[in-house]
Amino acid sequence: MAAVTVLVLGLNWPVMTFGVATIPPLWLTSMRLLGAGVGIAALLWVRGGLRRPPRSDYAVVGSVAIVRLALVFGLVTSALLFVPPGRASLLTHTAGLWAAPLGAWFLSERLTRGRAIALLVGIAGIALLMEPWTLRITDRATIGYAMLVTAAIATAASTVHMRGHRWASSPIALMPWQLLIAGCLSAVAAVSVAGAPRLAWDLREIGVVAYQVVLAGGVGVWGTITISRALPATSTGIVMMAVPVIGVASSVLAVGELLTPATLAGMGVVLAAIAANVLADRRASTAVSAAAA
Repeated sequence: MAAVTVLVLGLNWPVMTFGVATIPPLWLTSMRLLGAGVGIAALLWVRGGLRRPPRSDYAVVGSVAIVRLALVFGLVTSALLFVPPGRASLLTHTAGLWAAPLGAWFLSERLTRGRAIALLVGIAGIALLMEPWTLRITDRATIGYAMLVTAAIATAASTVHMRGHRWASSPIALMPWQLLIAGCLSAVAAVSVAGAPRLAWDLREIGVVAYQVVLAGGVGVWGTITISRALPATSTGIVMMAVPVIGVASSVLAVGELLTPATLAGMGVVLAAIAANVLADRRASTAVSAAAA
C-alpha cells in the first residue's frame, strides 16, 4: 500500500499541472476533495464506522477542513499556474520544518538543536529552489512561490493544532466530514472566482478529473491514513519523502521541467533538511519515552 500511495501522490504533480491548463484550479481542488470525501464516507458506511463528529471535535474538524484542506489545496493547485510541479512538490513538503518552531511557540514543545538546524538548512534549500536572484516581485513565479510557502506554513499550523487537540474520535472517523466541508468551501470559492465550470470533457480532462477523484483523492488519502496507522511516525516521514522525489522525476519526464544546478542543489538540501527533521523528531520522542520510563 505504501508504494502505491507514494507513486499515486508523486505522479499527481504533473497530472495537476495538465489539469490547471484547462480546468480552473479551485474547481479541480473541489472535485478532488469532494470525490475523496464521498469515497471515504462510503467505505466507512459499509464498515459501519460512519458517525457524526462529537461536539468536542468540531474545532479540529473545522481547522483541518478550512486550513489544511480547502486553503492549502487551493493554494497549491493555483500555484501550479506559475511554478513547475517538481519544485512545487518539494516546497509543499517543507511543512514539517515549519511545524517545529510553531510547536515550540504554541505548544511549548522543545525546539531541539537538530530541529533548529534542520529548519535553517531547509530555508537555505528553499532559497536555492526559488533562485531569488532571477526573480522580481511582480513575476508570476514569485506569486506561485509565495502561495506554496504559505501553504506549507498553513499545513504546519494545522499539524500543531492537531497535536495539541484532545481527540474524542479517531482521525479517520473525522476525515470524510473534513473532506466534504473542505470540498464545499472550495466549490463556493470556485464559483466566486471562476464562475460555473466550462469543461470540454475530452479524454484529457476526464483522465485528470478521474485521477483526482479516484486516485489522488481516494487512494491517496486512504493510503496516507493507512501508512500513518501501520508505521511509526519516523518511518512514515521517511516513506512520504519519496513523494516529492517522484514528483520531480515525473515532472521532468512529463512536462519537461528544467533543473538548473541551483535547483538540483536546493532539492538535495531540502530533502536532507526534511530527513534531518524526521530523525530529530525520532530522537526527541525516544528521549521523552526514556524520561517517562
